[in-house]
Amino acid sequence: MLTLSELFQIVDQLPDNEFVALREHMLAQHPESGSMSGMSGEERARRLMEGLAHLVEGLTPSEIEEMVAAMNEEYLEPPDDSEWLD
Repeated sequence: MLTLSELFQIVDQLPDNEFVALREHMLAQHPESGSMSGMSGEERARRLMEGLAHLVEGLTPSEIEEMVAAMNEEYLEPPDDSEWLD
């Protein structure tokens, strides 16, 4: 039996077409682990709201206000994606 590390090494060496086939197979076996691109807008919004609820779970209203204020304190420009492209 392979170790997970050995399996990762094998996956890293797969040609693109076989990697895509492997990914599709894994998503078919575990669709909940895939991206949200196949979900309806309502489902994506529901999952986002669930995530936000978990984010603030157990926090007091003042802690939430402090967190929101900190996030709104400074606007950062998103990175220029062209810097990463060849």
